[in-house]
Amino acid sequence: MDPKEQQELLERIQDTDEEEKYPLLFTFDFQEDMEEVFHNMAAEEDLRVNAMFLGRWVDSQLHLTTSKKFVSTCICLVKNVEYLNWTSYIRKTWLSNIRKQNWDIRDRIAFRNYQGPWHEEIPGLKESEERPAFQSSTQKDGRSRLPQVITNPSMDMPLRVGFIGAGNMAYGIAKGILSGDVLPVNVKVSAPSPRNFGRFEDLGISVTHFNSDVVSGSDLVFVAVKPHLVPEILREISQLVTQKHIIVSVAAGVTLATLELLLPKDSVILRLMPNLPCLLLEGALLFSRGSSAKPEDAALLSSLLQHCGLVEEGPEAWIDVHTGLSGSGVAFVYLFAEALAEGAVKMGMPSSLAHSIAAQTIVGAGKLLRDTGKHPAQLRSDVCTPGGTTIYGLHALEQGGLRAATMSAVESATERARELGQKSAGDGNSN
Repeated sequence: MDPKEQQELLERIQDTDEEEKYPLLFTFDFQEDMEEVFHNMAAEEDLRVNAMFLGRWVDSQLHLTTSKKFVSTCICLVKNVEYLNWTSYIRKTWLSNIRKQNWDIRDRIAFRNYQGPWHEEIPGLKESEERPAFQSSTQKDGRSRLPQVITNPSMDMPLRVGFIGAGNMAYGIAKGILSGDVLPVNVKVSAPSPRNFGRFEDLGISVTHFNSDVVSGSDLVFVAVKPHLVPEILREISQLVTQKHIIVSVAAGVTLATLELLLPKDSVILRLMPNLPCLLLEGALLFSRGSSAKPEDAALLSSLLQHCGLVEEGPEAWIDVHTGLSGSGVAFVYLFAEALAEGAVKMGMPSSLAHSIAAQTIVGAGKLLRDTGKHPAQLRSDVCTPGGTTIYGLHALEQGGLRAATMSAVESATERARELGQKSAGDGNSN
């Protein structure tokens, strides 16, 4: 479309009554023209069409196109907050629709995370050919232009994710990433036994007995095997790992130092500790970066895991503590639930009903604790009334040493995780 035709189209839009503008969006021969016009308007900071109409047009297009031009137009409009006052509307409404489209995952992450005005650089990203978001937004003549999505080999295809190991942790994480930006066709799982393959295949994920297939066909690889198997696995795949790979270890106790010793120099490595509720996308996950992992690698992993539950980054010293608190802590909660139910059975309630009520009590209490943000002591105090049933029960728990026993349980589990780490370090140094 030449400039004259664009001007005629703009005049057509401006001359149309407000209530008639929206139906124009669904005129078939109107779509490509609109994309061209808005692409050029955004590039030239020319937003002569009102913001609401522009927003509605983008909403309609999200269901119809995945073109790179449209992707970059959307990114430009999000950045151009000096001219639009509906950025929050874009971020909340568009993102749910964008997830349904086949955008490159790095485009989606950049689009979701960008919050600054259009002339600023994206925080934490370097200006280089491998930068996963945008080129400079200024032309040689000084005029602003639309940032173009960089096309390098690492971004031509959607992110490919692999799992070495087919246990519960791998399955829970796989379910989480499929709830977000990754398609089943881009995920592969390996394990020596086909015993757990069925549930992955039910998700549309391909399976193999060869770890080499996973590494060679993936950008990001989760090593989700028992700790004592990690040295053997990493030695097997070491020659296939490049600096373009991101390796994420999910093995309890295996330190970043051990992982870096077993893999090629400058490999991008992260250490992740999830917990069993990842199976229901209600996990608590903590990860740490290795010496060669950059902030953008952490951002990618966080985005990938966001549907698995709570995801946090911290120093490696916290990983073993997290293992004791949340990894093993799940079992501590189950023991308490069992004891609650058995107490009710002792007092005459049927076992099945007692266990159902105990489970729901823990779910409800957990949601209150998480969603209100209150300290546990405050919520506990809210339940107690002077001379009431709860304070009597709490007194019995304190007499039985529940608080001290629970703290000791976390301490013991943490120390055991550290012991496993020392053992894995010895195994790594032995070859």
